[in-house]
Amino acid sequence: MNGWLLWLESWFRQQRDITACLVASALPLPLFFIFILMPFLAMADQDHRHIYNWEVVPFTQIVIVMSSLVLGGVAVFSWSRRTSDANYPWLSLFTVTVMFLAVTALSVSYGYKDSPLMLLCLGMVLLVRALFKPDVYKPISVVMVLLFVCSEIGFWTNTLPYAPMLNAPIFVGEALDNWWSFWLRMIYAMIALPMLVFFFVLGYFMDREKLELERMVVTDVLTGIANRSHFMAQLDMESR
Repeated sequence: MNGWLLWLESWFRQQRDITACLVASALPLPLFFIFILMPFLAMADQDHRHIYNWEVVPFTQIVIVMSSLVLGGVAVFSWSRRTSDANYPWLSLFTVTVMFLAVTALSVSYGYKDSPLMLLCLGMVLLVRALFKPDVYKPISVVMVLLFVCSEIGFWTNTLPYAPMLNAPIFVGEALDNWWSFWLRMIYAMIALPMLVFFFVLGYFMDREKLELERMVVTDVLTGIANRSHFMAQLDMESR
């Protein structure tokens, strides 16, 4: 276990473009698959067909399906070059852009105020911040914030409906129906558990770094004391 954590720490500190793209492209795919599957299951069930606005569903589905296919291609490309130390700034920027495009489309379509999608956005921001270099995550983060600000302005001015993919928001102040009570639990777990593991691993890395710094300080102090003692001894000998 310790050997695996040491390898993971070494990989994390390297911040190689190709491994960052591999993780960022592969990690959200299972969750995107769930969101692709949900409208099809609702369409097949007469009791839940009324949940979705079927005029908006095709647009969101196309965005998520295309983004998933692109990210799958990025994952395959990154895996084939997983040992490469070359920089791929264009691939990093492309991967993060596609990932945030899909997350933004889901957040706006389903409504991010009463769903796990705000947590998903936060998790993606933290993941990108941890994996990629500043020249990649900074501009994308600014663009994402601007998109959410524009969506908020649209909601408040009634130019953009809230959760346009649904006929009614997920939470309207009453108990959730069977559909949302099942899917929200699954989606929350798929988002929260990886974030929890990420924070624990990051805490482990920070503790190790703290111990290494403390050892360096102690070593420097002992070295300084030894050098000072040697210098004073030499000075005493020369003064005689």
